[in-house]
Amino acid sequence: MKRIINGLPRLKTSLFILGAILALLINCFPIPFIYSDQIFLGNSIAIALTILYGLRVGLPISIASGLLTSYFWGHYLGILPFTIEIILVFLAVRYGKSVLLTGLLFWLTLGPVVIFANYFYFSDFSTIETYSISLKYSLNGLFNILLGYLIFHALRYLKFEPNIQFRTSTAQVILNTGFFIAFSISSVTVYFWLQAMNKELTDEIKRDTVILNEVVDDSVNNHLSTHLSAIQFISEIVTQQNSNKNISDLLDITGDLYPSYLTMLATDTEGNIIATWPAEMLKIAKINNSTNVSARDYFIVSKETSRAYISDSFQGQGFGTDPILALAVPYYLNNSFSGIIEGSLNLKSLYSHWIPKIDRNDVYIISDKQNSVVFASPELKIAPLTKAPDFLSSDSDISSPTRVTVTSNGEEYIGYRTLNRSSGWSTISFIPIGTYESVLSGYMLRSFLLLLTMSFLFGIPLYFIAGALTKPISKLVENIELANTSKGVVPLESSSHYYVAELESLRTGYHRFTKDLAKTLANLTQSTEENKTLNQHLIEINENLERHVYERTEQLELALSSVSAANDMKSIFMANMSHEIRTPLHGVIGITEILLHQEHSEEVHQQLLLIQENGKHLLDLLNDILDFSKIESGTLSIHNTRVDVRECLSGIANTFKPIAEKKNLRFKLEIHKSVPDYLNLDAIRVKQILSNLISNAIKFTNTGSVNVDVFYEQACLHIKVIDTGIGISPNDIEQIYLPFQQLESSASKRFEGTGLGLAICMQLAKLMGAKLDCQSEVGVGTTFEFTVCSDDL
Repeated sequence: MKRIINGLPRLKTSLFILGAILALLINCFPIPFIYSDQIFLGNSIAIALTILYGLRVGLPISIASGLLTSYFWGHYLGILPFTIEIILVFLAVRYGKSVLLTGLLFWLTLGPVVIFANYFYFSDFSTIETYSISLKYSLNGLFNILLGYLIFHALRYLKFEPNIQFRTSTAQVILNTGFFIAFSISSVTVYFWLQAMNKELTDEIKRDTVILNEVVDDSVNNHLSTHLSAIQFISEIVTQQNSNKNISDLLDITGDLYPSYLTMLATDTEGNIIATWPAEMLKIAKINNSTNVSARDYFIVSKETSRAYISDSFQGQGFGTDPILALAVPYYLNNSFSGIIEGSLNLKSLYSHWIPKIDRNDVYIISDKQNSVVFASPELKIAPLTKAPDFLSSDSDISSPTRVTVTSNGEEYIGYRTLNRSSGWSTISFIPIGTYESVLSGYMLRSFLLLLTMSFLFGIPLYFIAGALTKPISKLVENIELANTSKGVVPLESSSHYYVAELESLRTGYHRFTKDLAKTLANLTQSTEENKTLNQHLIEINENLERHVYERTEQLELALSSVSAANDMKSIFMANMSHEIRTPLHGVIGITEILLHQEHSEEVHQQLLLIQENGKHLLDLLNDILDFSKIESGTLSIHNTRVDVRECLSGIANTFKPIAEKKNLRFKLEIHKSVPDYLNLDAIRVKQILSNLISNAIKFTNTGSVNVDVFYEQACLHIKVIDTGIGISPNDIEQIYLPFQQLESSASKRFEGTGLGLAICMQLAKLMGAKLDCQSEVGVGTTFEFTVCSDDL
């Protein structure tokens, strides 16, 4: 696998911290393995990021997750092998080797050796434990490399780092895929198989402990019931004889018959000792002034319950220090309580009952109801009557097989406790951790031998398969490289070793391609020669064309100069003619105004009005033609000044309001509050545009209204002229802005005009940087909106 960096990777500190946190979190939730042993997978994150970003990212994350793992394990010896794993992954990427195979080979060969040496020289673990730890670590390492490889490909598929690409040979892809599938299945299978073997071992410990407990239970019950029956027999004889005079003899006989009794005694109703066995026990009691036992539990309980009493174990005094039990029964004279008979039973006598019935190699502890040790295997070095929790390294609950340390000898065991329901005693069976690890290590060794065997069984066939698949492809690439170095096209030789049909098809296709390519190259060579000739002709044609273009350009420049001069002459002519016509026309209009103020007949007055109206119409026509000519020649300029908006618009409205009312139309000007008082505008051109729009609205409206709506929005002045006139078809809206154009509809033909008004308005709006829009519906009306932008002054 080769890493290719196409740009600056987008690694950030936050991404690095996120990877470290994720690795730590994964280590906080390890996979349970065997007892306290667990599989930690945080290093898989470090492996994936090492492949992506290199050692500077992966190594710190690996060390951080390793420190957390070491905290759980209680030592720091586990950091080294995982650190070596990260370094090997980095080197594999750097030198283009397979990351997966490098990691697998490390954990199957060198990894266990490194771990064993590390623990053997720097820890107190036994050799067998070190051997077992090495195998467990290696299995953990296999899981990490497999999961890290999977995470890397998931990030690669998601294009997590687009600036880094990876190139892998086909052989590596085949080998990696085969090994990944094989080892993933094998590792998971080994994991569950070891779990099953561990369960079998713990179940065996449980079975042994249950059997041992049954032996102990039967022995304790038989032994106690036998000796309790003996003193119950004394009580029955005393009760039948209704006298305790012979009680001393009865104690002597019973003591001789039951040597497990260490001592026996009988009391009166007040707890005073009246007889003992052996007899000197009473003398000793008198000397020690301890002839009254009324405060003892066995006296109090027997008296109150009128039943036999069996005490917990305790250490004997006076007649040895062995652990003993107190057995007591009450006796009655004249049907009333008269005292108790008590026997101190030496517990060592119990051992002879169960030791022959159990395996001499068993290590176990028997404790009473108060959790005091009654018996412990000698190798445990636990004194009798020690409280059971005190001999463990902690208050471990060993109701299931648990790894514990026995403090008395410092050894580690797998312990399991079972409760004896009839007697209330319990038995703890131990298997030395070395024995357990030895058995489990044997299973793990078989697992690793299986994985190594699978490596060879899968590796050799995969190697040959990869070679068979990639050899023809490599040969093809080699031939293409030869072609690139101008050594000619080399066809692939036919071979019967192409096991895959697609590869044979590739060879055949490439062979046809080389033949066609050779023909194409020959044709290309011929075409090249022909192209040289054609190129020469083309150069000559281009030179002639350039000469003709140059001559034609000179002709066009002369024609353009003539047209420009003619246009200038036209503009001068239009200006002069309009001036020459305007002067007498103003005289005609002026004389008509004078005559209209004189008294004439109605017929003459109407004729004068007609002259005045046509004169003004002719004057408007001259103004439109002159403005259009200026716009066309580019001599019309815009002059913005400080304009009182309301005064300007009101003046226009007042001019057209009488005209509208004359046609019985409602006319309204509405200026919104948003409109500033002053704006920077060309007032003349605004009036010219607005006058034309209002004039058209009144002209084409017979009934209804003409409204002018003015508002200011987003630093622009909006003026809407809304009428209820004849309307315009949507298909005709674009035509109304063309010069000297009038709509062809019958309704429009009734109104006179030059067709220059809206064309001039549109050109003026463009010169002002404004917009002129139209919305109309035939028979409903038309809305013209003039929008010009200007800052509030």
